[in-house]
Amino acid sequence: MNINTLREKLDGSRYIYLYGAGLTGINYLQRFTRQFPSRPIDGIIVSEKKGNPEKIGNLNVVPLSELSVRKEDAFFWITAGTKHHEGIIQKLEEAGCTKYAVPSQEILDKLYMLEKHEFTDRRKFRDKVLFILAGYKEFLWKDVFERLEKYIPDDIEVCVLSSGLKSDGLARLAEKNGWSYLSTAYNSVTMIQNIAMEYYRDAQWFYKMDEDIFLTEGTLESMMKTFIRVREFEPCNVGVVAPLIPLNGYGYIRILDRIGLRDRYEEKFDTVLSGGYPDKKIESDAEAAAFMWGATGEIPRLDELNRAFARTGGYSFCNVRFSIGCILYSRAFWDKMDGAYPYATGLPGDVGEDEVRLCARTVLKSYVLAVDESCVVGHFSFGPQTEGMKDYYAARHELFEIQ
Repeated sequence: MNINTLREKLDGSRYIYLYGAGLTGINYLQRFTRQFPSRPIDGIIVSEKKGNPEKIGNLNVVPLSELSVRKEDAFFWITAGTKHHEGIIQKLEEAGCTKYAVPSQEILDKLYMLEKHEFTDRRKFRDKVLFILAGYKEFLWKDVFERLEKYIPDDIEVCVLSSGLKSDGLARLAEKNGWSYLSTAYNSVTMIQNIAMEYYRDAQWFYKMDEDIFLTEGTLESMMKTFIRVREFEPCNVGVVAPLIPLNGYGYIRILDRIGLRDRYEEKFDTVLSGGYPDKKIESDAEAAAFMWGATGEIPRLDELNRAFARTGGYSFCNVRFSIGCILYSRAFWDKMDGAYPYATGLPGDVGEDEVRLCARTVLKSYVLAVDESCVVGHFSFGPQTEGMKDYYAARHELFEIQ
């Protein structure tokens, strides 16, 4: 049974059971609960009551003959030992249960493909793909997507991803621009990116961008040039390339130093410190965010800043955790990682988990995270700054407009 057929059977089932209460079944239960939380298990089925426990965890163990739900509403994962498979399948079919599967290794490796999802397929099968994670900051879409439409090169195709919802607005945007659109019912940013990577198996280069990133002219092309340049001239393997971002725990220091404003920033806010620190002003204070967006006139507006840095060039290697709002990576890197996000966390949304895993695996596998210092993109805000930045967005909208 292929993945798509299996997903259809799961989508049409109100109840999901494991068939098998032995050690193998318990191991599967733990794995499914951890890695496949959007399809919770409703109970454990056995062939006979004798010799089996009443419960495993909080799930009832029930003989097939005592199952009270309609058979057409139930799906069964056969999780007993291999020697029992033939007998279990016979019992299921005799009982009129037609929806079942043995969780093969191929299925276990791609559990994320069994997620409830819809994919509007407008693939052009290009070598480069940009995934944009969107769905929760609609107030930014006009400006963010206007920039994307203006600055996306012809050789990059786009797929919009919305985790945990389907948006009519995003669907219309995707249709207007000839982009694909992927939405999932369960909100897990790691899962939806796994699914997207599966649909684009033939692509070799992947950009990922969040819906609060303001793209600038030439940035995507510059990131690719930097990836190739670092790979060619440096004695290291390249994992990820990112642009400079003013509102970022690494990029803000690089930018402040390049334009000679570190002392000014520290005078107004706090001592700079490279890395992710939620209590630092760069992540927590709306006034610090507005300063980096150019609200005081001391830092150039985004597009002007990008043009200035494009003239100076260069790159650096980030030695701290880096926020991955805008990145470029290769298929080869992804495959080397066995997929950057191989399992979902089980936590709805798992916001930031993709960042944790990508940064950790990059270091552990001896790859570098290179920052292209010849391009700059905007990041609207960190969470605690968002409400304050909305006021600036309304009152000082020119800071965010294309120059």
